[in-house]
Amino acid sequence: MNSTVGKYVLGDSIPRGWVFLCCLFVMIPALVLAVPDAHAAKKKSGGGGRGGGGSSATLSGTVTNTLTGTGVAGATVTLTATSATVTLTTNSRGRYSTKVRVGTYDMTVSAGNFTDSSQSLSLLSGKTVVNVALAPVANVVVTASVSGDRTPGSALTGAGSYMILDGSTFLSSGWSQTPDEGVPATISNPSDSNPTIMLGSASEYAAHLVQVLREPPITEADLPPDIKLQPINEIEKGLQDRNQVVAINPFGLEKAEEVPLKFSVTTTSGTYSVDVDLITELPWVVNAGIKTVPVNVPVLLYAKEGAGYSWTITGSPGVSTAELVDADTQTPWFTPDVVGTYELQETVSGAMLSVHAGRFRGVIDPLLTADSVEFGDGRPVADENCTGCHDGGIAPDNFSTWRQTGHAEAFSQGISTNSHFGENCFACHSVGFDRDNAGGIDNTPNYQHFVDELLGTTGADTWETMLINYPDTARLANIQCENCHGPQDYTGAHRDQPGAPRVSLAADVCGSCHGEPARHGRFQQWQLSNHADYDLARERGTSSGNCARCHSGNGFVAWNEVDYDPDTDVTVTWDEDTVQPQVCAACHNPHDTGTTSGSDATDAKVRVMGSTHQLIAGFTAIGVGKGATCMTCHNSRRGLRNDNTWDTLSDSEKDDIPHHGVQADLIMGQNAYFVQTGLRGKHSLIEDVCVTCHMNKTQPPDILSYNQQGTNHTFAADPNICSECHGEGVTANSVQTVVNGYLELLAELLADDYREMMTDNYPVAIAGCDSGDATADAGNPVTAVVWERPDRIDITLQDGTSCDNRNPQSHIAVGGGAQSLFELSTATYSGDLEKAGWNYYLAWEDEGRGVHNPDFTLKFLQGAINAVSDLGGSVNSVSPGVAINSVSP
Repeated sequence: MNSTVGKYVLGDSIPRGWVFLCCLFVMIPALVLAVPDAHAAKKKSGGGGRGGGGSSATLSGTVTNTLTGTGVAGATVTLTATSATVTLTTNSRGRYSTKVRVGTYDMTVSAGNFTDSSQSLSLLSGKTVVNVALAPVANVVVTASVSGDRTPGSALTGAGSYMILDGSTFLSSGWSQTPDEGVPATISNPSDSNPTIMLGSASEYAAHLVQVLREPPITEADLPPDIKLQPINEIEKGLQDRNQVVAINPFGLEKAEEVPLKFSVTTTSGTYSVDVDLITELPWVVNAGIKTVPVNVPVLLYAKEGAGYSWTITGSPGVSTAELVDADTQTPWFTPDVVGTYELQETVSGAMLSVHAGRFRGVIDPLLTADSVEFGDGRPVADENCTGCHDGGIAPDNFSTWRQTGHAEAFSQGISTNSHFGENCFACHSVGFDRDNAGGIDNTPNYQHFVDELLGTTGADTWETMLINYPDTARLANIQCENCHGPQDYTGAHRDQPGAPRVSLAADVCGSCHGEPARHGRFQQWQLSNHADYDLARERGTSSGNCARCHSGNGFVAWNEVDYDPDTDVTVTWDEDTVQPQVCAACHNPHDTGTTSGSDATDAKVRVMGSTHQLIAGFTAIGVGKGATCMTCHNSRRGLRNDNTWDTLSDSEKDDIPHHGVQADLIMGQNAYFVQTGLRGKHSLIEDVCVTCHMNKTQPPDILSYNQQGTNHTFAADPNICSECHGEGVTANSVQTVVNGYLELLAELLADDYREMMTDNYPVAIAGCDSGDATADAGNPVTAVVWERPDRIDITLQDGTSCDNRNPQSHIAVGGGAQSLFELSTATYSGDLEKAGWNYYLAWEDEGRGVHNPDFTLKFLQGAINAVSDLGGSVNSVSPGVAINSVSP
């Protein structure tokens, strides 16, 4: 029988002795693990061994739960030595046992929902018992998920489970939604572990999305310590109450999609919960809010607040079957299904809206761009069909500047240098991605072949290969005109359509890509800044062509067309429904933005760089870098004011105060009395002046940024930034404490001087008091004066009469009506009170309270204090000389 077996296994021609040797070779590896070698056995039985003469060790033990002491079934015990690994599983009582070769092992014990345990073991022949106690990751482990179609109005199924690890007793379980977070979902039986969850309707999601877009992106609690911003909930800086196509940024859309659910389990030891992030698949997509939209993509509309709403499509392309959804709500929507113009009306208010639907075309010429890569500067070349008109004659030549920007290489650089660059980047880095057959990059014939061949394979020639092998796809690569202006092709070419629907100054255009925190969160940072003050834009930027220059983005861009001439007002062609605050495109020409941002190597441009034009404040700031744009508006805007210009001013100008935003005056040492002017502060010598401290050196809120330098578009400077140059302990507060002390004293001295003038020149006639006109004299003297500003003082008489906000020039006459209090002041004291008042507000209107130029600020305040002190006041309560010397400029 043995020969039969050998024959079956080895064949007739192999001798039996070879059969034995072959079997022996097969058995040797198995024997190595179980039997120690002779040398090791000899060491153990003779001198120097670590145990008796056995050849193997028996390891056993129990794995238990630290909270209950009970065995952990199914735990994995792993023994690792140099030459082998042994893996065991505990039984239902948590026990394990095995025989292994003697030696040293690393032992790891692991089990689901428990923390791993590791140790080193030296096993000798015989039996070794190692018990291991594992700590549960929680007293009660709770898990939950949701499955099903996640579109609005759908029914989903929840699946909640739990594992009690602390020996407590189950009492109850339940599902819930975080209050006031997301669109409310209906949970059929909250106490059931597997309930049906009904999502809200599309109309509810539309209203919620609009509310999210209105709200501040973060709360006060999310701000960095010490950073002071305009109160976050004071002004709505998001979506405004206007008839519009709703602009949707990534951050807002993601937040609106969230339905925060929670599954909780209560046992005798407490309540344990797990959050379930349910993300609804909404029909709307991120967009720039312009009225030129891609075909086949839902368009969300918004009507101004009203008593009711009734939308209708009054005109559409002939073969269109598009219909409005929720036409009787404030937020209806429709899907344009045919290329062409759709006329919509909200019939209650009569508001009209024209929406143009088209397909994406792309402007990059692949062949010419390939030539550029091979023989030229390597940058994209535009289609000659575009540059034929956009040549600077028929239409603006924006291509020459665009091709030099980072936008023009946002895709080509990504696929060539970044192995993580993928389709999740394409929505912003290419044209029309994921826009449902609207002709975007993923609708090109060879798109999938491009993805399969090139995506993820970085290299210097990747972009060139794409241009040559996949020209149709390359044509729609990078950030092009249509990313900001909408699809090029309507019915033919966009020149056949009005230009306005393709153009928007709103920050929402930039926010459609730069509104995705943390990496791309500059839009949300801007929303926290005072530049996003829509209320101020409506109040100051829609009537006066003078004020509109700085109080509206529309005005600032229009002012740019006349080189910021201080004597030229702009023509206001916008109203409260179309005005924009100081948006992205106000400071940045969007066609000329540079190639690098977010680091010290930034070359991002602003509209005014290097030196300012002649400022409204009467001087020019030379060599201030990117700060020139800031200074164009942030100056006193009252012409040149100093001791040499005083006599040239009219009476109305003499009791005026600086316009708010005086930072340029302080930095450049201009427009103050009682001090030498024109001596620049040291901060004016910093490259890019304002930008350095307010943007480059100060980090924005973590939640809105990866804290890369140069991205702080809240513009709020860190008050501790001073110490980086001036040494530890020098902060904004250390300067402001001194300046505020000077301001307080100066206001008191001015009040004393005005009171003294009135007392010395009774009777004083005061118009417009709380009980009508009043007279102050020896019988009813002035008992208190509060100085508010040169043209506003509060007076209290002995009989209790209050005369608030009285103008010394028009409301107060002294000496029986012989002259106004203003005339007396300027004639008697050569205008020192009015000059001191100007100096007071020059410091006051700078919210930095002297930080921009401490030396200059303290000197002109000192000069004002000395001037008014000579009129009868006293400076004993402050030591100006010491204060000035203690502050480093």
